[in-house]
Amino acid sequence: MDPLAEIADLGAAESIWLHVDAAYAGFATLTESGARALRGIERADSVTLDPHKWLFVPFECGCLLTRDPRRLEEAFSVHPDILADVRAREHEVNFADLGPQLTRAAHAIKVWTSVSYFGVAEIREAIARGIRRAEHAARRLSAMPDFEILSPPQFGVICFRARPAGATEQELDALNERINGRVNATGRFLTSSTRLRGRFSLRLCTQVHRMTEGDVDDVLDAMAEALDRERAAVTAERMAGVQPH
Repeated sequence: MDPLAEIADLGAAESIWLHVDAAYAGFATLTESGARALRGIERADSVTLDPHKWLFVPFECGCLLTRDPRRLEEAFSVHPDILADVRAREHEVNFADLGPQLTRAAHAIKVWTSVSYFGVAEIREAIARGIRRAEHAARRLSAMPDFEILSPPQFGVICFRARPAGATEQELDALNERINGRVNATGRFLTSSTRLRGRFSLRLCTQVHRMTEGDVDDVLDAMAEALDRERAAVTAERMAGVQPH
């Protein structure tokens, strides 16, 4: 997390527009822990949010909040003669004047339907469960001696890697890349990867409304099994006199 409050102080002092990209985790403000972590976001001039991520509505559904909507109209509104008949009248909202799209689908109906049916309290709890699942993954990983956490759980994401004793950094990168491939090849899970401070990292996102702590256990067990298979493969290659990859 960037220090939003401190950045907002700087923006206010220098008259700089403050935009916060909260597409992934902005809706965490519905929870107590998320509101604390995102302290200062309320001072932004504009914020992007993705309901198709943390409000669990179908893809695609993005949202932009702005403190002064007139700025959007100044930037995007165009009125050629061919559009004169559809120009918004006073007190009307024409979203074509607020963004680059002239024609757009009714994405807001997805948000309205979800919030109306489930209610904010249930959505809040679903978000909180996702955050807790990543914390559960951290506890499991802390008890797995051949794995290490590279970035602690935050907003339902945790980054980690296998780190068996004796492996070099170069070997660890290749090993974890193969582990990721093995786990995804099962067809049961879809894990992603990234690089943190130059190191290849496995990445688990637990902000999925159907996921359970049991699913988290299963994917971590699959990671451990993939590591065992890699070890077995290396042992077999050495016994056969083949240079390990």
